[in-house]
Amino acid sequence: TSITTLIVGGVIALLIFCNVETIYAFISNQYQLHLQVLFLICIIKLLESSLGVTSAILYNSDYYKWLLLFGVVVTVIAILLNSWLIPIYGLQGAAMASLSAYMIYDAIKLFWVKRSFGLQPYNKGFFKLIVIIVLLGFFFRSTVSFFPENLFGLIIRSVFILISYGVLVYFNNISKPVNDFLRSQWVSIKNRIG
Repeated sequence: TSITTLIVGGVIALLIFCNVETIYAFISNQYQLHLQVLFLICIIKLLESSLGVTSAILYNSDYYKWLLLFGVVVTVIAILLNSWLIPIYGLQGAAMASLSAYMIYDAIKLFWVKRSFGLQPYNKGFFKLIVIIVLLGFFFRSTVSFFPENLFGLIIRSVFILISYGVLVYFNNISKPVNDFLRSQWVSIKNRIG
């Protein structure tokens, strides 16, 4: 499940991060985040999605008490980091503190699942997917000026991101369920056209 949730999380992160300027044109200034803050939030969400059912495994085992304790410890760490980083970096400091706290908490969960059950969510497909997300993120962020900053530009850029992402995920055989889904969608489209 971890690779499937990361595939979905990756495409959502790419769509948001690569279209952020156009999205901001449609919302009030008071709801807009700095690009760096948005980037850190995207990383947090990608980390969370990469864990798949790791949290569910722990919550439904005898180790749920430990997970609660670690959650309290990480909350204290997050408060300390926020009180240190916010006065220095402002909103970016809050995002950095949240990212650090999530990374610590996720590392603890990974350690316990590996130690207690001999499971871990990462494989070769995970590393391939990270490379795909990073490369597409860099590519589409560097081509922002080629698309108009309006609804039409948002749709066109999003379609290019979806097609590029889908093709790279499919041809790198990252996830069999996702490949089966993409293949079935392609057959459905071909049947409707032809």
